[in-house]
Amino acid sequence: PPVAVRKPDQKGGVAVIAAADEISGFNPLLSNDPSSLRVISLIYSGMFKRDAHTGMLACDLCETWQMSGDTISLTIQSGAEWSDSQPITVDDFIYTYAALMWAEASGGLNTPQLEMVAPIESMEKIDDYQVVVELRDSDCTSLKVLTLPWLPRHIYCPHCEDELDTLLTREILLDSVDDTAFTGIPSNESNEAPRVASGPFQYYDWVPGDHVTLHRNPRYWQGESYLDGLLIRFAPDLAEQSRLIRTGEVDLIENIPAESLSRVELANNASVKQVPDDSYYYLAFQLGDPENPQSRFFENEATGVQVLNDEHGDHPILSDLRVRQAIALGIDKNAIISEAEAGQGIPMTGNMIPSIQWAYNQDLEVLGPDLETADQLLNAAGWQLDSDTGLRQRDGQELALTLVVNESSEKRTRIARLIAEQLGVIGINVNLSALEWGPFTGKLLGQEFDLAVMSWTDISLGMEDFDRHIFHSSSDVPLLGHNFVSYHNVELEEKWETASTIDGCRWADRAVLYQQVQRMLYDDLPYVWLYSPLRSVGISDRLIGVDPGSWGIDSNIMQWSLDNN
Repeated sequence: PPVAVRKPDQKGGVAVIAAADEISGFNPLLSNDPSSLRVISLIYSGMFKRDAHTGMLACDLCETWQMSGDTISLTIQSGAEWSDSQPITVDDFIYTYAALMWAEASGGLNTPQLEMVAPIESMEKIDDYQVVVELRDSDCTSLKVLTLPWLPRHIYCPHCEDELDTLLTREILLDSVDDTAFTGIPSNESNEAPRVASGPFQYYDWVPGDHVTLHRNPRYWQGESYLDGLLIRFAPDLAEQSRLIRTGEVDLIENIPAESLSRVELANNASVKQVPDDSYYYLAFQLGDPENPQSRFFENEATGVQVLNDEHGDHPILSDLRVRQAIALGIDKNAIISEAEAGQGIPMTGNMIPSIQWAYNQDLEVLGPDLETADQLLNAAGWQLDSDTGLRQRDGQELALTLVVNESSEKRTRIARLIAEQLGVIGINVNLSALEWGPFTGKLLGQEFDLAVMSWTDISLGMEDFDRHIFHSSSDVPLLGHNFVSYHNVELEEKWETASTIDGCRWADRAVLYQQVQRMLYDDLPYVWLYSPLRSVGISDRLIGVDPGSWGIDSNIMQWSLDNN
C-alpha cells in the first residue's frame, strides 16, 4: 500500500475542524447522522469508499472485486491491521453485516442502518481475505451498501471465533448463531470510546457538547498521516463558525452561509473553496390532468396484472412539449442563482448533478434564456401574444398557469417569484400560490397543480439512480407516488433498468446508459432543472493540502499538513 512520507516543510500538530452538529457515538450500526458518520469514517474503514470528486465507488479495505449477476466476489487487503496490531480480516466484515442481517430478522437490535443490508441474501467466507456476497437481485447500485465501516469483531464479539465461519443467511443466523453474538453491541464501551481503529485516526477523547479529539493511527495500512491529530469542535451556529475561522480558532469549516462568505473571503488568514452540493432545485411540470388525477396503471381484477390506464388524462397546456420548451427558454437560471444563492450555484442541464462526474453527460447545454425561440415555440403551439394585455391567448383562452410552492421555504418562494416574473416577460400569466407545507404536499403528491418549485437533497444516498423511481410510471400514483409530474416513458425505464443491472457493473458501460437517460429527460422536459447550489468550505492558511469534493471534504486527509510558521 502507498505510504505517506512527510516532507521537510510539512508539520505535525492538531488541525481543528468545526462541526455544526454533535455526534451521537462511534458505532456505525447505531448512528446514521452525518456528523457521527464523518467521525466514524476517520476511525473505521469499510469495503468501499466514495471518490470525493467523481462519485464513483473505490476500494477502501478491498483489494479486488468482481460482480457477476447477483454475486459479488471480494478480496481484502492482506496486510491491514487494527491499531492494536490484530489483523483486519473478512471476519470483521462478516460480523458487521451479520449483525444487521440478524437485526432485520429478529428485531433484536435498534439500528438505523437496515437499508445497508436489505439487498444482501447471504455471505460466505472463503478464507481470511476472501468473501462472496449474494444479492437478492442483480443490481449494480447495491454496491453502495458495502461502504459501511466495519466493527472490530475481536472487540465486540471475542467469543465469535467459529460461529460465523460459514454460509450466512438470516435463517441460519436465527437458528444456529447464539444471539449473544449481537445483543451486547448497544452496551459495548467502544460505542462511546473506541478501543481500536482501522482508519487513519484513532479515538483520544470526547467531551459531549464541546469536541472530539482523534490522534494519528500509526498502524493504518496506508501509512501515517502528516497530521498528529484532529480536534473536531462542535459549533452549531454557522455564523459563529465563520467568526472562528477568521479569528484562527478553527482551521476548517464546511458550510459558510452566504451572508458570511465575503467576510471569510476577505480575511487575511483564510481562503474559500467551493464544491457543488448534493442537491438541486427544479421547476416541475404537471403532465397529467390536474382536474382528474389518476394512476398510470391499474390492476386487472381478473388477471391481477398491471394494465395501462387508458383514462389517464393529459394536461391541457403543459402536455405540449413546445410549451414546456418555451418555459425552459424563458427562465434565466443565472439570474435565479444570483438572487437565491448570492451567485453560489451551477446551472443544471438535466437530472444528473455535475459532481457525479463518471456518469454526467457533458454534451448537454444549459437551456435559456432565449426569449426569441420561446416566442416562436409558443406561436407554433397556437399561443399568440395579445399586444394590449401582454399575455398570450389561444381560442379565447388565456395562457395562465398556477405555480405552487411551500411558503416555509424562503429560498423556494424567492425562486418561484422570479420564475413567475420571467415567464410574464414571454406572455405567460403565472399565478403564484404559496402554501403551508401540508396543503402544498397535498397539491404536489395529489397531482393537482400546473407548476411547482421544489428541490431534491441528499442525492448521495442514491447517487446515479436516486431519481429513478421519481420518473418511473409505477410511481405515478396520486398521493402515494413520487412521480407526481405523471411522466411516462417506457424506453427510458428500460434504459434505466439496464444501467442498474448490466453484467459486470463496469463504470464505463453504465456511464453510457446513464448519459442516454439524461438526454431523454433533457429532451422530454418533465422538469426544468434549475441549479445545484455550491457549498463553500473555509480553510485557514496554515492548513495545507485540503482538496474538498462534493462527496467528501476530508477524502485526502492523509496529505493534510500544518504550516506552523
